[in-house]
Amino acid sequence: MKHQITAVLAMVLLASAPALAQEAEHAHAAAVEAPEEHASDSMMATHKEKMDQMRALMEQARATDDADEKARLMAQHQEMIDERMAMMMANDDHKAMMKKCHQQMAMMQDMIEQMSARHQMMQENKAEASPDNHE
Repeated sequence: MKHQITAVLAMVLLASAPALAQEAEHAHAAAVEAPEEHASDSMMATHKEKMDQMRALMEQARATDDADEKARLMAQHQEMIDERMAMMMANDDHKAMMKKCHQQMAMMQDMIEQMSARHQMMQENKAEASPDNHE
């Protein structure tokens, strides 16, 4: 079943690859033309640094057996998430981009659920039709 879901996901990604490539090409062209390229690189570097810090906090929380320390680390992790989201949503351009990405991911998840349900039904029909199930 995992292999089949993986295959379905691969098909979805392959089907969306031309559109993603086109979007990436447009984004790349816009980035090359934009004078804020250095600012964008700096923003991404800061983002990666913050993500590394959040991952480290999560690993520390998983590794500790002390409930108070775990709660403190998780609170610190949540605070960092809130700060990053607030920063990302502060700019209207970012807000629109985040909304669009969220919508696209939700649509992709809906499609994957539909493909999975179809695949499951096909497997059930196949099992019912097999000669071993006839009484």
